[in-house]
Amino acid sequence: MNAERQWLTPREAATLLNIGVSTIRSYIRQGRLEARRIRGSRLLRIAREDLERLLQPLAPREPAQQAEDTR
Repeated sequence: MNAERQWLTPREAATLLNIGVSTIRSYIRQGRLEARRIRGSRLLRIAREDLERLLQPLAPREPAQQAEDTR
């Protein structure tokens, strides 16, 4: 798979995130991930930038929260 490729199949997107294809399709149905259908077919394509937007960085945790979690 070409790392610079803009459009991904649901299988390629799932592989990149290390999740199942059914999860990708579920995200699309729920509106959490945008996909495009190729005109005149049932084939879906996902923009790489939309897939990357699905990933959100975790905020740093407060020291008090970290201490509570170790109990």
